[in-house]
Amino acid sequence: MIKTLCLLFALVLPLAGYAEDTSSSDTTTETTTESSSESESSSDSGSASSSSSSGDLSVTGFLKEVLGFFDFGIYEILGDFFKYYVSAVALFQLELKMAAIDLAAETATALVEYLDISGTINDLLAKVDLKMAAFISYLKIPEAITMLLSAHLTRFIMDLV
Repeated sequence: MIKTLCLLFALVLPLAGYAEDTSSSDTTTETTTESSSESESSSDSGSASSSSSSGDLSVTGFLKEVLGFFDFGIYEILGDFFKYYVSAVALFQLELKMAAIDLAAETATALVEYLDISGTINDLLAKVDLKMAAFISYLKIPEAITMLLSAHLTRFIMDLV
């Protein structure tokens, strides 16, 4: 469930921001083309030195367009790319951590069961005389030792993650 939500946010949020950016740039492009077409229609059609940058086919016009792209357009493209890249890397790290924690928890549980700490403590407690065993059991020392060793073992496994 969490993985699905993270994936959804990682994919939808950059696209939603991109859609808003493109819609606002489309409206500015439309107003620019309308104003340039009005200026072209009002100017003399026989004039060869038109100052419209969108209709300029010279080398300098091309260079101005390229420099304009590198001044303004490249930042939008790189910004969108890095937003997507950072969200994808963060999502990957989150999924990797979750998988590592699951693996470590399973490993710790299997190791605690394999070592059989409580069984070993009970075997050792059976070798002690009856009064001392009753006193140790009354204070619940075997359960405390079992909990402490299990906690330290689990922490050791989790530190490996």
